[in-house]
Amino acid sequence: MSPNACLSKGTTADSATSDASLSVVGFLFDIGKKSDEPFRTVAAALPDIPSHGNTTITDALSFKAIERHFAQHKTYQYSGSLTTPPCSEGVSWTVSAAPLTVDYAAFNAFKKALKFNSRFTQNNPEHVNLLENIANTLE
Repeated sequence: MSPNACLSKGTTADSATSDASLSVVGFLFDIGKKSDEPFRTVAAALPDIPSHGNTTITDALSFKAIERHFAQHKTYQYSGSLTTPPCSEGVSWTVSAAPLTVDYAAFNAFKKALKFNSRFTQNNPEHVNLLENIANTLE
């Protein structure tokens, strides 16, 4: 699981001008015994979402733990694009080199709420690509 937060500076897409800049803060998860904040708060509200596409209101979210995490660990920065439509390019990405922790129950709650993820798992550069491996198997 690799959630991210998209931040906008300047005007928005529906404004008269398109002089907006986008930045995404991303991080990876390890499954552990206790979820980091604010994911405990978010996971606690997930059972209130009856089906995929619905929403709920959470308690106040504190991002102090994530701020500390980014301050204490190495980050990677690169220019890329949004990973969901409209897939805008020129997005500044900052990704933490160290994963955050989510507990098993919270991980399953996120999976249940999100339902389906159509993105294939991506392999390491030296390994066989997942799609190529499937295609070779089917030949």
